Amino acid sequence: MLGSTTLHGWVESAWYIEVISRPEGDGSDEVNPGDTPPITLVLEREFRSAGIFPKVELTVSMGGFNESTYGVEVKQHTKKKKAAASQGRNLGNDQDRIMELFGLNKKPLSLRIISENTGLSKRRANEAVKALVESGEIRETSSGYEVV
Repeated sequence: MLGSTTLHGWVESAWYIEVISRPEGDGSDEVNPGDTPPITLVLEREFRSAGIFPKVELTVSMGGFNESTYGVEVKQHTKKKKAAASQGRNLGNDQDRIMELFGLNKKPLSLRIISENTGLSKRRANEAVKALVESGEIRETSSGYEVV
C-alpha cells in the first residue's frame, strides 16, 4: 500500500542526479572528433544520519575522441526563482516537501533551513509550517521545528 515510499524507506544514503543541460547533437551514439560541449548535472546528496547537504551543480567537459582530458566545475546549486514560481505549488504540496525534508533529518530545523532546502520562499515556508503545527504533525522547540 505504500508503493515507492517503502522502497525509499530502506535507503540510508543516496545520490539523486538531474540533468539540467546536455550537449546538443543528432541523437546518435557516435563519438565525434573534437571537443564535446559540457554537460551540467545537479547532484542531491542524502545521508540520513548526517543531516542536510545543499545540492551541488557539476559541469563536466570532456576532450574529443582519443583525448584523455576532462574538466569538472563544482558549485552550490541555486534554484532559479522563475522556475520555482512557475511550478505553482499549493499549500498541501509545500507541506509535503517540508515533511519529506524532516524525513531526511533527525535534528530540529529552523525556518531558514526549511526554506533553503525546499526551495520555498520564507513566506510560503512559514505558512506551510504554521499549518503543520496546527495539524499537530510538527512542533516548535527552542532549537527549531521537529516532527511530533
